[in-house]
Amino acid sequence: MKFIVGMILLCGMTVILAGFTGDSAKNKSSEFVKENSGDSLKLLYSLGEMQVDSPLHVTVKLQGERRDFSSDKIEATVEALKAEIGLKDMFMDTENGEQSYRVREVISGMDVRMDWVQAGGHSYVKFQLDTVGTANFQHLIDIQKKVEGILEEVGIIAAWNASVQGSVNNSLSAEKTMQLVEGKMESNLSLNEVDSYQDSTTESRSYKVPSLGTFVMSGDQQIHMQVAVHEDSMKKNNRITIGFPVITIEY
Repeated sequence: MKFIVGMILLCGMTVILAGFTGDSAKNKSSEFVKENSGDSLKLLYSLGEMQVDSPLHVTVKLQGERRDFSSDKIEATVEALKAEIGLKDMFMDTENGEQSYRVREVISGMDVRMDWVQAGGHSYVKFQLDTVGTANFQHLIDIQKKVEGILEEVGIIAAWNASVQGSVNNSLSAEKTMQLVEGKMESNLSLNEVDSYQDSTTESRSYKVPSLGTFVMSGDQQIHMQVAVHEDSMKKNNRITIGFPVITIEY
């Protein structure tokens, strides 16, 4: 299934994630509840490890916004981010009166992307961190905490979402693999299915999981976790993706 980054369609539910949401602190339908993201990431990683045969690809996204944030303040905050997490290459651009700061960098084997745009009296910031395997996983958690802390100091509470992805060589259908995935998870979490999607090679299910704090809303239902299985007939395996609270990468 080709996933369109920035919008998730789950049986009629539309949740804006990878783009920037307006007044997110006031809009519960697109808000992520603040919690200990490091502990949640460790739980997410452990859930993924028990499912796959391959190293896990981890993706974390943070986003936030603030009104009435001057360019000088943005530049000072970006400099603080550079010093704190080791960013070196930053690109600045101005187009149609909108100023942007962008980073595309690899730090200790971890891909780091930042987009900070000042437009119409609003400042929008988005970070994406990607790594594979356990070697840099703790470093990713540390970087996320530092980014959240620096943004919070200037009044930006960053919403976050995360996904882990890997493959299992079981030659089963996506449906059968999903059943195995759920069976393993139910020993650790109380799963209440809220929504689902199926096609010939893909199974996707969304759950309310009361023990998890971060959620989005589907109608009047909370979604804390999404799981997807995609059957790869060429490789004879299944690609498993788990997202807190939903998946915002291609699965």
